[in-house]
Amino acid sequence: MKTFDEILSQISQVLTSEQLQLLKDTIRYGSWGDCEMGFHNSDGVWVSVYCYGYCTNDAKNAGHFSGRKCSAMFRSIYQRLGMLGKGSGANEYFAYCNDWWGDGSGDMFFIRENRDDNTVSKFEKWACE
Repeated sequence: MKTFDEILSQISQVLTSEQLQLLKDTIRYGSWGDCEMGFHNSDGVWVSVYCYGYCTNDAKNAGHFSGRKCSAMFRSIYQRLGMLGKGSGANEYFAYCNDWWGDGSGDMFFIRENRDDNTVSKFEKWACE
């Protein structure tokens, strides 16, 4: 699994500065908690692993983007990161699920934890920069 720096470099090459800001806003304002989620391994096999979830609906609280703009931007982010699916998707490092609770109250974005690299903690620190 890649290190935080390698993952950040990779996503910085495919996401716009606004999309990176939206991810930061989601991490800062949407912190929800840990769970297990399905991700692809580097060989494409699905695995259920430890991760941390963030409610994307709360990203608008940062004040950078409206709720409607956030939704459109997230669709583009998911597509650029190769994880756009019908209601959910994942790659090796990130996953998402629309309507996590089934009541329209929240869409979720997940970051896979690499405990050797403390990936989630590093993304949270990055979000505050």
